[in-house]
Amino acid sequence: MGLGKLKSVWWEQPEEVRRAIDKFRVKLFKPIVDRMGFEFGEDDDPDTRQLRTLAISVAAGSEDAE
Repeated sequence: MGLGKLKSVWWEQPEEVRRAIDKFRVKLFKPIVDRMGFEFGEDDDPDTRQLRTLAISVAAGSEDAE
């Protein structure tokens, strides 16, 4: 994922830069998590499962407390 690579490339940057990248990632993916929720349904199609997994992973990897 492009944003994950961006974060890994900039690991030597000041803390404020890394936090800004994390905030940006949360801003992009948290609305998806909020809309889809954390629960997987039995009727979820593979694309829905993949999107939910990605959104939760990115938000958690960006240190979103929720």
